[in-house]
Amino acid sequence: AGGSPRGVGVAGIGAVFAIFVARGWWLRHDQVTISILPLRGGHAMFIDKPGKTADVLIDCGNESSARFVIKPFLQTRGIKRLPLMFLTHGDVRHTGGASFIVDQFRVKLIATSHCRFRSPTYRRLTSQLAEQPNRWLRTNPDDTIGGFTVVHPAETNSFPLADDNALVLDGAPAAVHLLFLSDLGPTGQETLLQRGRIKPGAIVVAGIPSTGEPLSGPLIDALLPSLVVVAESEYPAPRQIQQSLRKRLLTRGIPTLYTSETGAVTIRARHGRWRIETMSGLVLSGSSDLARLISSQQPVSGSPGADAFNREAKAVCIWRAFRL
Repeated sequence: AGGSPRGVGVAGIGAVFAIFVARGWWLRHDQVTISILPLRGGHAMFIDKPGKTADVLIDCGNESSARFVIKPFLQTRGIKRLPLMFLTHGDVRHTGGASFIVDQFRVKLIATSHCRFRSPTYRRLTSQLAEQPNRWLRTNPDDTIGGFTVVHPAETNSFPLADDNALVLDGAPAAVHLLFLSDLGPTGQETLLQRGRIKPGAIVVAGIPSTGEPLSGPLIDALLPSLVVVAESEYPAPRQIQQSLRKRLLTRGIPTLYTSETGAVTIRARHGRWRIETMSGLVLSGSSDLARLISSQQPVSGSPGADAFNREAKAVCIWRAFRL
């Protein structure tokens, strides 16, 4: 009647294996993977959504970074065409390789701000895009493209420094709140605060502006981020910025990753939950991990009362991490 016990056993193992494979596919098929890539003087972010029609690249670095980092990175993920690329501002360190990526990956839509920039490379690209208006979208605040809402700059903004005109993008891939500040400078940060469109509680990704400091105290207080990723290039920021930035974040209890220490950062998001992996091997997936991250943050040094400050700040950080 029935098959041999061995045959039944093999069939049973096969069924269990099939269930695990199916479960693994189900767990991944609606997962969004966000990769934060430090580059030569800039950084990029790639949002890999289920399927091939909704992926988003934000910036691409200079031409060397685009050729030798971004292109191989996208190819290893099976990307042949890009539906959408944001160019945050006309800084060659962030967007100098855009023409190369547009050609290599046949980018369907390129989104920029309305601001004009002095970069010759950026101007050449926008002149080419002006001849293909169906591929170029010049954004305004509250525009939503590819799941991200533009928060800054307004069409009327035109600041002298490129970093102050950087696109700020707010999104929630897989229901995980993400805010991308690029290299937003001090004047841009003030304007963002005055506009009052900030939603607190996001994972914030911020670079280092060429002038001034990132993430001012008032901006951090308004954002109340659950986690900050400081996307530093391989050329470290001046030590005084490092120290003052670390102190601002530490005293407010903000868990922070610095890509100069961690390398590339990957966020795997699904149904409002996230898991973070860094190239250095760090894995974070909950409040206890954030508390441990805070307790290991490099302390502020070289100032009177630094030891007392560090003890008090870390206590606040651990308390806040467990409340997230």
